[in-house]
Amino acid sequence: MPTNNPYLRNFIHICGNTKSSWRRFHDTIALNSIGTPNNSITQIMARDLLTIKYAWAVPNNSVLRLLVKHSPLVEIGAGTGYWAKLITDYGGKIIAYDLFPPRIPPKDFPKLSVQSIYLDEIKEETSKSFEYIKEIDKIKDEYRNENRPRYHYVWSGGPECITSHPKHTLFLCWPPYDESMAAMCLKYYKGDTFIYIGEGDGGCCGDNKFWKTIEVNWE
Repeated sequence: MPTNNPYLRNFIHICGNTKSSWRRFHDTIALNSIGTPNNSITQIMARDLLTIKYAWAVPNNSVLRLLVKHSPLVEIGAGTGYWAKLITDYGGKIIAYDLFPPRIPPKDFPKLSVQSIYLDEIKEETSKSFEYIKEIDKIKDEYRNENRPRYHYVWSGGPECITSHPKHTLFLCWPPYDESMAAMCLKYYKGDTFIYIGEGDGGCCGDNKFWKTIEVNWE
């Protein structure tokens, strides 16, 4: 089974390899996002960097095996194509779409790494930590839309492309918050199974119509 999953390795490096530590990491992010002061600024910086470099959700072996079981897949909002690459590595078939297909080889992405942040052991909002924040903000501004790392070929397109793949299972991974994309995908999709990875109703994925459609039409 392929093991080249740098995103998962980085994630475990940050918060350990237990569900409770993952929960604490998520709570830290949530608290900081609403301005609650604490000394975990390094985790916020690491999270921002990883979502830019890889994806909004972290793949692991069990979920990749599940996805392969339901392939061929069609993914809308594929971002960097990181999930699509690992699904392919695991033997699955997938066609990935995004409105802004990435075009930068991963090797050309800035060398700032999670390890470099943590090795400096920044525990408080020091001047050096602010320098890292500035650098990551610069990366966030520069490396967006097409200017993202490309791990797998991603076609240009949105929800309407689903109709071209009637025998594929729909796969949505962290669809954009409070936007219609996820709901439109369910509108176009005619299959009886779709795979969703992201936060639940009331979280930061999809919109009210998406969750209402799931409540009414899906089990």
